[in-house]
Amino acid sequence: MKSSKQKHLKSEMGQSLERRRVLLGVTGSIAAYKALDIVRQLKSLGAEVIVIMTKSATEFVGPLSFETLSQNEVVKELFPAAKKVGTRHIDLASSSDLLLIAPATANIIGKIVSGIGDCVLSTIAYAVKTPIVFAPAMNTRLWENPVVRENCRRLETLGHVFVGPESGDLACGESGSGRMSEPEKIVERVRRLLAKKYDLTGKTVLITAGGTREYIDPVRYISNGSTGRMGFALARAAASRGADVHLIAGFTSVDVPQSVKYEFTPTAGDMSRAVMSVIDRADAVIMAAAVSDFKPDRKRSQKVKSRSLTLKLSRCPDILRQIGKSKKRGAYIVGFSLETRDTVKRAKAKMRGKDLDMIVSNTPEAMGADKSRATIVARKGEVEILPLLRKDDLAERIMDRIKASIG
Repeated sequence: MKSSKQKHLKSEMGQSLERRRVLLGVTGSIAAYKALDIVRQLKSLGAEVIVIMTKSATEFVGPLSFETLSQNEVVKELFPAAKKVGTRHIDLASSSDLLLIAPATANIIGKIVSGIGDCVLSTIAYAVKTPIVFAPAMNTRLWENPVVRENCRRLETLGHVFVGPESGDLACGESGSGRMSEPEKIVERVRRLLAKKYDLTGKTVLITAGGTREYIDPVRYISNGSTGRMGFALARAAASRGADVHLIAGFTSVDVPQSVKYEFTPTAGDMSRAVMSVIDRADAVIMAAAVSDFKPDRKRSQKVKSRSLTLKLSRCPDILRQIGKSKKRGAYIVGFSLETRDTVKRAKAKMRGKDLDMIVSNTPEAMGADKSRATIVARKGEVEILPLLRKDDLAERIMDRIKASIG
């Protein structure tokens, strides 16, 4: 019989994880002790947990502690002395629902992104077919190293998920980013991922991303600072839930997510034509692109020499308004609003004027950043002010609402 504490945890976190098997990779970090609480919480939700420890991890926490909590043998070697019939890493990967690596050091992140499988954990990571959840833990200097950040970005592009890290006091006595997220936050993300597994199968989601360019001459153009991060995060979130994703993007500075149908559209006109060719098949449309509002009345065929230049501008196609007029019946339409003042008020006006079902309001600080402090406004008037979130986390919040509306 489950204890009242276990029942309270299930009630507090929502859906249980019964009949789910989670692989928990533990690497060599002082934060390894937090993984013990992760095991406890996952077990309280009903999950079966199998812990995989690197050699370095065993220097911080003993395997016996994990075996006691998980009630399963800890996997420490790819080729144990008492070898069983079968290929161990394939057996574990194919029989599990999710691989969580917490703590995830810079070393294991670098190995996995580079294709190095020299230990049982990194080898299993290549055999799993589901996204891997990473909970990084490292010194600020390591986390802010451009190589580490690029490795994380590449893994995100491949559809893997990052929880944290957070800012705070570190074990070395310094303070900064790199602290592993608390077990409650990590376990909740795992629960949500498993609960949402393929919940958009059979649905078609159209997403736009990036910035368009309107050319003055062959080398000069009118544009904005959009990187495509938000739209690409939405594409990854929708694809991970089983949706058929059409990603139409302007200029971006991040890698294109896998498992999506991708089309590059440099100008607002190009994007408009691409969107309208897909709109009749879409169950949901998310316009996250930063589409130019104006374009030069004509593009010069030769580079304009350095001198004063007066431009006459005309309006670019209003893609959102076109969608509102021609969307298929029942399609759920989401827009984005970026304003420097009266953000929510102007977002509401835009939502009404363009017949949207939902709009996400943010400020210029979000453009090009990894995080965003957004407000979600729904057609019925609900306003949800969100804290500062990683764009992948914000994408999940948005997809939650879309899933609730399109079933």
